[in-house]
Amino acid sequence: MPTRMVREGLLDSERYWSVTIEARQLFFHLMLLADDLGCVSLAPVFLRRRCFDDRPSNEKVDMLLQQLQDADLLRIYEHEEARYGFIPRFRQRIQLRKLKHPAPPVALLQGDPDAQEKLFSFSNMTAKTSDSQPRTPVAQPLEAEAEAEAEVKKRHVVLSDADHPRSVSPDCPHERIIGLYHERLPTLPRVRQWTDARRKLLTARWREHIAAGEYATLDAGLTWWSKFFDYVAESSFLTGRATPSPGRHPFQADLEWLVRPSNLVRVIEGRYEDRHMSDAA
Repeated sequence: MPTRMVREGLLDSERYWSVTIEARQLFFHLMLLADDLGCVSLAPVFLRRRCFDDRPSNEKVDMLLQQLQDADLLRIYEHEEARYGFIPRFRQRIQLRKLKHPAPPVALLQGDPDAQEKLFSFSNMTAKTSDSQPRTPVAQPLEAEAEAEAEVKKRHVVLSDADHPRSVSPDCPHERIIGLYHERLPTLPRVRQWTDARRKLLTARWREHIAAGEYATLDAGLTWWSKFFDYVAESSFLTGRATPSPGRHPFQADLEWLVRPSNLVRVIEGRYEDRHMSDAA
């Protein structure tokens, strides 16, 4: 495993401090285990063996990974039914460039030109280098390394369809999704403040659905969220129309509640459809 550099700037990161100390420890360990692009296996057995000394349950590991994903410290993807994580803004200075794990979808590299440049380099190197020819690191003077890094920072690399079958995905349109929420669910609590924590939640959900192939363009994404809010409107429980238990006020979902990962999954799975709520009662 190559040497990894953890820079002091990590301690100035709001994302890093927004998660629990256990999640920060896991993030640090994942940085040490990641390959040259910042990809790492998230197999439960591997994580418990390399990242923990108390062998936590799968549920606890998933909870910590979800914290990292919500804070955009980790972007999770799957390849051939195995789960992997991509660490955005990894920015390790590497000379022996080799992928140990399957590359993440290009959509997950959004906003990270350094990772886009590395993936482009990996693709070219794979095309030019035979598997029978070992790759050896080439020493570079420090001046050349500094100039190369400066050039990467100046360029915004966007992979074309010829380089990869999927293009870089659009940014999460927060204001437009909030507008759809107000339009489609006018009786639910209005969004008064869209804090950084709420932005991170919605951004994470937006990226997850892009990675899952639900949509790939801005218009398609807005259509998906519009239909999602229409589906929420059909639920008596989520919209406060259901009769509450004695002594309780009717429940009403708000946008923050809807974009929390476990809540959104339960909504999509139909847990709050009227027929399911009637069965539960």
